[in-house]
Amino acid sequence: WRMWRGKWSAEDRNRLSERSRLIAPALANAIEMTTAEIEEGLLSKEVWFDTVDNDRQNVDALLARDQLRFDLDEANTRD
Repeated sequence: WRMWRGKWSAEDRNRLSERSRLIAPALANAIEMTTAEIEEGLLSKEVWFDTVDNDRQNVDALLARDQLRFDLDEANTRD
């Protein structure tokens, strides 16, 4: 967490000979980009997920899916 936010600590040293306290912004940039891609992939869709049932009467799976979607909307998970 510290390296991601650019905060140096003596615990981050690998060798006693290290003197640099440089924390490159590439780590933070990589984490931010990956997080943004995951959020975009999940939250940009109107339908987040779907269910597949392995029996012929898939009413139970559809009811569970619809209930979970309703619960997520009630909890304002998109906001």
